[in-house]
Amino acid sequence: MIIDETKITTYNSICAVLLREIRVQRGFHRAQFADFFGKPASAWEAIEAGKSRLDLDVLLRVCRGLMQPPGLVLTVADAYERFLRYFGWSVVLTDTGADGLMKLANEYWKSPGGRFADNAPMFSSSILVEPYQQNNVWYNFAPVFRYVDDPQFRTEQNDEERFKPLPSAADRVMQNGVSGRTNGVNGDPEGI
Repeated sequence: MIIDETKITTYNSICAVLLREIRVQRGFHRAQFADFFGKPASAWEAIEAGKSRLDLDVLLRVCRGLMQPPGLVLTVADAYERFLRYFGWSVVLTDTGADGLMKLANEYWKSPGGRFADNAPMFSSSILVEPYQQNNVWYNFAPVFRYVDDPQFRTEQNDEERFKPLPSAADRVMQNGVSGRTNGVNGDPEGI
């Protein structure tokens, strides 16, 4: 068996990804999360970027600020640990220096698909739903974790064309012309 050295992460990173997704889904600013544990916004930004380690004290304080039981966050983190291990990831407890999960999660959050998902959290299921496996197929896993292990999904999320905003009515009128020759519907000169 060949070991992929890029597929390594920590349990703390899984929890940090989950908390970042909760933050966005619930509409919190980074500064609010940092305030939960008495630090400036840059402290939470460093945790989300993978530059600083999420420790248990911070996890507990953020969960208290969210009025979210930390046990639920840890249970979901356990499920994502199983998910990652199933796909050949090594999940360790001590920092290794290079964290593949945080690298890919940050890449996803900056991708067109990730930015689109961040702006439409009401259309996504809660990150606190455990992923599960049935008949060798995984269900209920968050897009950020799918991005980590599905190259085709990663390509789709990085495609700018897939996530272009739809033109507004004003854009369509400008595109079709506003002269007396067209009715503004697909440039049809004959009218409706």
